[in-house]
Amino acid sequence: MGIESIGAIELADRLLKVFYMVGVDYSNVKGCRFNPNVYITTEEIDMFVKAVQTLAKEA
Repeated sequence: MGIESIGAIELADRLLKVFYMVGVDYSNVKGCRFNPNVYITTEEIDMFVKAVQTLAKEA
């Protein structure tokens, strides 16, 4: 997952304030890895989606 105008590491740093994220920026792989699991509620996933949408609009 990524936003073209925000680097992978910066995006992960910004999202890390709320969610555990791993930024990947090497070779031809650039983006963030978000690993939802059975302990994450649908409300938390909705909150993550809104955070990404907000960052994309600000970019």
